[in-house]
Amino acid sequence: MCNYRDKLKRAVQLFDDADAILVFSGAGMAYSAGLHTYESLLRGEFGYFANKYMLTDVNEGFVLTAGEDRRAFFALYARVFHDCRACESHKRLMELIRRKPYFIAQTNPDYVYEKSGANRKNVIHLAGYPHYLQCADACNNDLLPMPRESEPFPACPVCGGKMRPFLDIFGDDNFICPKSYIDELAAYSNFVAKYREKRLLVIELECGSHDHFGFNAPVIIHALANSDNIRVISINKYEEHDGKNGRYICFHEPADKVIADILEKRPSQKRGRPSVLSKIMAARNEHILR
Repeated sequence: MCNYRDKLKRAVQLFDDADAILVFSGAGMAYSAGLHTYESLLRGEFGYFANKYMLTDVNEGFVLTAGEDRRAFFALYARVFHDCRACESHKRLMELIRRKPYFIAQTNPDYVYEKSGANRKNVIHLAGYPHYLQCADACNNDLLPMPRESEPFPACPVCGGKMRPFLDIFGDDNFICPKSYIDELAAYSNFVAKYREKRLLVIELECGSHDHFGFNAPVIIHALANSDNIRVISINKYEEHDGKNGRYICFHEPADKVIADILEKRPSQKRGRPSVLSKIMAARNEHILR
């Protein structure tokens, strides 16, 4: 199926037929929200560090900054990725999926989905949370909040060593597994177990091959697609799927365009907004309760 219009029509049908929706969201969606580690952020908010330490990627600052700059860099990173604004692409996606059971597994340490209306319990942050610190040597599984500017930067309360952000971006084995993260993994696993034998729609949004506790979106999607009930919408110009048994729809167009076009073609009563009837019934029930 090569015609874009035909693929959109099929995608709308999959949304309507699905019992639940599982979203894998990668770096491309973060770029849509303006979180460009190679471009605007590096020249903008992180310009001081980029110029002083010759950074080519924002994440290099975790290794190359030193002294008070290191603490300031940590705090800025936490603020930028925690306080990022809602993005139109994410809002449109939530409008598409929020009427049905959904779960979002994302590999970027931002909170754009929560800012766009996602329930925090339905999201797993596979790369960790930038506003928390862990022991750099992983001597324990406890997290500490990132200190404010007026607060001293903490040492590890157990071993007295250095702390670093709770992020799986350092290329070592020291990313810890605190209870909050275990709970997210359990919720993700339970969701897949509950719906993999039903009509589960998997949406892959510009994911690459990652290794966050073994997370590799293409591998997981192919494994899930062995079930006759699971269908996949892949929006990723870099990934190719074999489309076996017609279970895949592959878009190579930008994610924001595809999401907007699917939303436009779905009847309003099937989108993520309450229907007129549901509003009338809600008002009637509220009147009766009074």
